[in-house]
Amino acid sequence: MSGFLNGDWWSQEKDNVHSDLWNTFQSIKDQDSYRTELDLQNLRLYGNHNVLGFDPASFTKFESQERLTYNLCRAVADTIVSQVARHEVRPVFLTSGGNESLRRKSKNLSMYVEGTMYATEIRKKMPLLALDAVVFGKGAIHPYIHHNKICVDRILPGELYVDQLESLYGRPQSLYRRRWINKERLAAAFPKYTGQIEAAAEPANELGPGLLSATSFATTGQKQIEIIEAWHLPSKPGGKDGRHVISIQNCTILDEPYKHDSFPFVFLNYGERLMGFWGVGAVENLTPIQVELNRTLIKLQKMYHLMAAGRVFVEAGSGLKKNQINNDIGSVYTYKGSPPIFAPPTPVGPEIFNYINMLIERGFSQEGVSPFMASGQKPAGISSGVGIREAEEIQMGKLSQFMQNWDEAHLDLAKWFVRLGKELSKKKGGHKIVAHQDRNTIAHIDWADVDLEEDQYVLKVYPSSNLPKEPSGRLDQVVEMLQYGLVDPAEAKRLLDFPDLEKSQALDRAASDAIDRQIELMLDEGIPQVPEPFQDQALALKRAQAAYNLAVVQGVPDSNLQLVRTYMMAANENINLAQQAQAQIHAQTAAATQPGAGPAPGFDGAPPNAVGGGIP
Repeated sequence: MSGFLNGDWWSQEKDNVHSDLWNTFQSIKDQDSYRTELDLQNLRLYGNHNVLGFDPASFTKFESQERLTYNLCRAVADTIVSQVARHEVRPVFLTSGGNESLRRKSKNLSMYVEGTMYATEIRKKMPLLALDAVVFGKGAIHPYIHHNKICVDRILPGELYVDQLESLYGRPQSLYRRRWINKERLAAAFPKYTGQIEAAAEPANELGPGLLSATSFATTGQKQIEIIEAWHLPSKPGGKDGRHVISIQNCTILDEPYKHDSFPFVFLNYGERLMGFWGVGAVENLTPIQVELNRTLIKLQKMYHLMAAGRVFVEAGSGLKKNQINNDIGSVYTYKGSPPIFAPPTPVGPEIFNYINMLIERGFSQEGVSPFMASGQKPAGISSGVGIREAEEIQMGKLSQFMQNWDEAHLDLAKWFVRLGKELSKKKGGHKIVAHQDRNTIAHIDWADVDLEEDQYVLKVYPSSNLPKEPSGRLDQVVEMLQYGLVDPAEAKRLLDFPDLEKSQALDRAASDAIDRQIELMLDEGIPQVPEPFQDQALALKRAQAAYNLAVVQGVPDSNLQLVRTYMMAANENINLAQQAQAQIHAQTAAATQPGAGPAPGFDGAPPNAVGGGIP
């Protein structure tokens, strides 16, 4: 067990690394058994059933239960995820100074990342990442290259392991992923090792004999195999000891250097622990309240079973028989001595319901959400859009740390997309992706047009929109902004983002969009442009002046600035000519209205009868 004793599988030869790696992993797995039990407990509380394990043969096996419950953990967790997932963010690459080519690349890089997020269906996977973080404390997704495409997988709970000793400060040097995969699929990915894969033993039954007999790998016909994938980070920048290994029990099927300074995962923590790598989730925080709530509900259920039925008290020797008591109309009971006493049911008092409601409210408030958010209702006494927004901001303020982690996860994902794009471009000799250029057009982004070094940009995250998602709330806020003069009517229609306004918005923006495109061609690509005769010359001059001043600050080459100066002079000349023509028309009109004046001259000063080739 050299790997267990030395713990340095990353320094072993390829022929020996699999045995060292498996021994090391088994030791770490035994160390981490407490976390596995904690994750299972969190899963049981959230799912409200007693799951037996995380492996393929046991995650669907659970013990049935017949008891009254209120799943506080799930209600709070789902509410948090729904609120956080509404906060859609967009990573943006920014440059400071530099030339226009660099700024154009950063703009295209933002489009590249956004297009990659769309292609990998990140909008569907990020809420699952948030749910894993809320339930288990830490969620993870894995961006990677597969069949010359960038892919993203969710990491299931119970797959990742770290060494407790080296993760004391939260920065482990090695990370292990344990998972199960079909043998045929693995052999197709690594055909060189088909024989070893077929000869590998099936996973052992970890829950003991008899528990998994109905769903064991053998009886289902599934040839599953357990694999361990491990990463070891370089000990210093540019170090040669980084390593990535994929291994089965009897051989190593992938062994390559690992040069990155972080693991190829995007992590999201709900809450931070004071020590260690793993986070703390809302379900763990709620466990004491949920346990007490379950106990109280079980007692309530027993009370109803015991005391919910009405009772009849009959004096001994009265002669009244049990079968005489029925629900017939006009029933007659014969008795001796005292008449029977019918006692109405009084199973429980109001105090126990008040206690249950108090536990539920405490659970919601502890994690920074309200029962109104869980039920999709607005808070009582609040009806205005401003009041509702303020109430939501107050509630979300308690989740500020989780929201910050949410933003950071998007930044980390964008960084990995850039790294993988660079790697894919080198592997294929080129790489393109389809991205949305704007609402109505797409663009094919070539990696050569976005390739930037990490020290050439700053990556920041911005909300896709700070406006409410609901049409009524969005309308209220946009109307407020319009009333206060914060936006003009054209911008207000754009902010509404209603489908039936798209054509109107496109027409409103057509004039400025055409001018902006001309300015972009001059500043970005050095292509001369002139104002079109039927363009708004004043608007062209205004937007060109603004773009020119910004370009001067950003250090755009003077040759490109000269194109804009020429453009502005042409627009200014067109404005002067139009003003002169307008003044001449006013003068001629005034002269024609004087007493005794002849008919007004025709076009360009021609006689009024000079029409149709000069025929009088």
